[in-house]
Amino acid sequence: MKKIHFFDGMDETQNKKKGAVFLILLLSILFLSAVSTSFAAANRSVSFIDAVDQMVSNSPEYQSALQSIEVDKASVQSGLYSHYPTFSGQLSHGMNGAWASTPAGNGESSEQSSASVSMALPVFRFGADQATLESSQVALRAAQVSAKTARIRSEAAMAMLLIDEIRSRKQVIFEDSIFRSRTVVLEKAESLFKRGLLPAEELEKIQLDAGVASIQLLEVKTAALNNRRQAETAYGAPLGDVAWAWEAGFFSKFEQWNVGAFLDRNLQIALEDVSLELKKAELALARSRAERFPTLDFASTVAKVFPTENGTPRPPATWSMQLMASVPLFSRFESSSRVEASVSAVSAAKFKWAERERVVRENVSKTASSLRDRVVAARNRATFLKRAWNNLTRARERFLAGKISSNDLSLDERRVFELELTQLSNEADLQKDFVQLCSALTLPLRECALNLN
Repeated sequence: MKKIHFFDGMDETQNKKKGAVFLILLLSILFLSAVSTSFAAANRSVSFIDAVDQMVSNSPEYQSALQSIEVDKASVQSGLYSHYPTFSGQLSHGMNGAWASTPAGNGESSEQSSASVSMALPVFRFGADQATLESSQVALRAAQVSAKTARIRSEAAMAMLLIDEIRSRKQVIFEDSIFRSRTVVLEKAESLFKRGLLPAEELEKIQLDAGVASIQLLEVKTAALNNRRQAETAYGAPLGDVAWAWEAGFFSKFEQWNVGAFLDRNLQIALEDVSLELKKAELALARSRAERFPTLDFASTVAKVFPTENGTPRPPATWSMQLMASVPLFSRFESSSRVEASVSAVSAAKFKWAERERVVRENVSKTASSLRDRVVAARNRATFLKRAWNNLTRARERFLAGKISSNDLSLDERRVFELELTQLSNEADLQKDFVQLCSALTLPLRECALNLN
């Protein structure tokens, strides 16, 4: 009979406990690692431009525009080969015969197969083929420009969305500091009231200011949360801390910025799409005019007949070569109508080009003026803001010493808070103005800053 020791069972129980503890520790480590990883991913900083690039890549509108542009590219591919000959082949097998003339007679029938290869080549069409070729090349370039324009428009929209998110996040930080500041003042005011050093009406005013600050903080947090959700939906992942794309020092150059030289370098980029439209209209006019003149074509055919009956002689292969001239005589005025329509299209394209140039110059000049004014205002406001904070600090000290009323303190606070909010709005507007400047010139954000110099 086997002897059972008490300590053996105890050792087994301890081993199980140790195993359970080890398993719990392992799971805890894995859980904390996963949490820390997700937390780090959520708080990992990402540059403004990289975030915008990711948002553009996820944009369904941009992807849809790309697909439409690919359709346009495919539809004009055939025009690139307008000078090439066309080949066609034909195979046929036929039966023919005649009915018998009498009921006792026998009818006649025969079978034969044939094959042929044909080639056609345009020789001279008064520039129509060349115009078709160039038109296809221009259309392909226009599709590329359309893709670039679609990306820049999507880039501008995503940048605006991200600027609003950064602005609302900074406003939350600012409103929270306001709330904390008024809470501290309220706590000291309550202490003074309990000692009989502050009237009840003064305490009520301070309580009202603190309550208003609490409500404003809640409203700003709600708006910031909505902007955050929109930005993260466009980004496709939790968005870390994103800073302004361009620092304050970047905008200082706009005070002495040479707008004319900048436009001279980049205006053609902004007008490339309308320039291509004008070129396409001119090529369409050349094709419509060529339709009124004779055309010269070359055609060649090689054919072979294969009889199927035994003993039937096989005819030799036949070939033919033709040089054909086609002269339009009367086409119900269709050619003249197409020419008139093409002439009108060219005129419209020229007017559109001139209008686009005017709009681009006006938008760039207006944005440059706005940037210059905002830079000057930001610098002046920063000076006043520093003085206002100093005044507010002294006002709080004087209020606690009983030298000023809560109304005077609220006036100083309101002045500082309004300056802070205005400065924050000015920072966001500087960022937006520069995005609009790049969009007006159809320049990507990554290249636009480099082209300023």
